[in-house]
Amino acid sequence: MRTTLRDIAKASNVSVTTVSLVLNGKANEISEATQKRVLAAARKLEYTPNLAARGLQKASSNLLLLLVPDLENTFYTSIARHAVSHALTLGYLLILASLPQDQKEEERLLKMVKGGLFEGMLILSRKFAAIRDEASKDENIPYVMLDEDIEDETKPSLITGDNESGGYLVGDYLCELGHRRIAFLTGPNDTPNSMRRLSGAVKAINDRGYEVNPRFIFEGDYSAQSGYQMMAQIMKNKPSALFCFNDFMAYGFLRACKENGVQVPHDISVVGYDALVLRSFLIPELTTVDQHAEEIGKIGVEKLIGLIQTHEKETILIQPSLIIGETTDKY
Repeated sequence: MRTTLRDIAKASNVSVTTVSLVLNGKANEISEATQKRVLAAARKLEYTPNLAARGLQKASSNLLLLLVPDLENTFYTSIARHAVSHALTLGYLLILASLPQDQKEEERLLKMVKGGLFEGMLILSRKFAAIRDEASKDENIPYVMLDEDIEDETKPSLITGDNESGGYLVGDYLCELGHRRIAFLTGPNDTPNSMRRLSGAVKAINDRGYEVNPRFIFEGDYSAQSGYQMMAQIMKNKPSALFCFNDFMAYGFLRACKENGVQVPHDISVVGYDALVLRSFLIPELTTVDQHAEEIGKIGVEKLIGLIQTHEKETILIQPSLIIGETTDKY
């Protein structure tokens, strides 16, 4: 529960007007002792000023916050770039914040959010749990999840790629090429996006009349390093194709293949996910799934503004598309 000026006035035994003058730097006629007492009470009660209410902007702050877990991940930065640009066209300034490095940094960010500076937030990761939980408790902090789904009783608005459809596209395409021994390098098992991609791919393979061997399912962590490290273990099972659940893992796998004399796509076909810019500069060029990050960013901004105005929550799934590169071939 947010500390009010009245709370501070009661704790320091002064009027609300006195508290307001002290906290707003207009205490010229107030004794130094009283000022110190008010400030001490404010610190003890962990008071956070409502910046929007102070009137930093005339009607509303027109400030939105985008929480990004990793600014080095070009999928996230692509969403952010389009979101920032689209917000400006709609009269809003979108500010980026990356994942806090320690508890103190997280507390400072949380105080800014609770202080009312931002009209709403776009959240790109489940890792912002503390901030998301605070927003879920406070109806005055509307937010929209981008890309990552979460299990939350409040069922927040969600804008993301249709991961099951994306997985289906890959499974069906590899079957069409004649592959039957298809391996999967998933993301962490506790991530809904990863499980939906796997579900879609398995469904496509089953629809073709084939089965997925559980021994061909490997868990990664979305990093290039995990793709690189898992290559030998995956190749021991002699799959004819591999579906990596993001491009970074595919990059790592391809690097390991090159170092160990495994030829792609002659020895194994490889498919990634996310359609990162770097894929088009690889030799061979990576086959991948485009989640349309630009649409996630733009629609996310539009739905957040709509949520601020109407409080109506919504889930939108962006339909992905398959981009055929040079890392896949007929079996």
